Amino acid sequence: MNRKILNESLKYFFITCIVVFPPIFLGNHFYEKLFFNQAYHVSAPAEWLSYSLTHLVIVAFPEEFFFRGYMQSAFTAAFPAKRKIYGVPMGKGIILLSLIFAISHSLIAMQWWHIFIFFPALVFSWLREKTGTIWASTLFHAVSNLFGYWAALHY
Repeated sequence: MNRKILNESLKYFFITCIVVFPPIFLGNHFYEKLFFNQAYHVSAPAEWLSYSLTHLVIVAFPEEFFFRGYMQSAFTAAFPAKRKIYGVPMGKGIILLSLIFAISHSLIAMQWWHIFIFFPALVFSWLREKTGTIWASTLFHAVSNLFGYWAALHY
C-alpha cells in the first residue's frame, strides 16, 4: 500500500477520534450519573489485548471490507451524492447503506440499541469516502467497539 494513502487514512482516523470520542465520553458520563447514579471506576481487564485484536481482525475488518469496500461502492454508484459534508460526497446511497448496516446487527440477536449503529455507520462511510480506502473506517470501527466495551466496564 502507498505510504501516502496510509498516512492520510491514519490522519483522518485520529482526527475523527479526537472529534467524536470526547463528547461521547462526556455525554455517557452524565447519562450514567444522572439516570443511574453510576460513578466512573477504573479497571483494566486482563483480556483487553485479545478483545482489541478480535474486534480489529474478526469484527471491524470483515464488516468494513464488505459494507464499505464492496457495498458502498455499489450504493454510491446507484445513488450518486448531491451534497457534500466537509468536502465528502454523501447521499442517499450512504444513508441507505448505513441503515442496512444497523439493521444487519440484529440478524443474529435483536437489541433495541442496534438502530443507533446507524450513526457511527455514517462516520465509517464518511471516512471511506474521504480516504478512498477502508483503513480509517476499519480502525475507527474497532475503536468504537472498544470504546463501548470500555464504557460498559467502567460504569
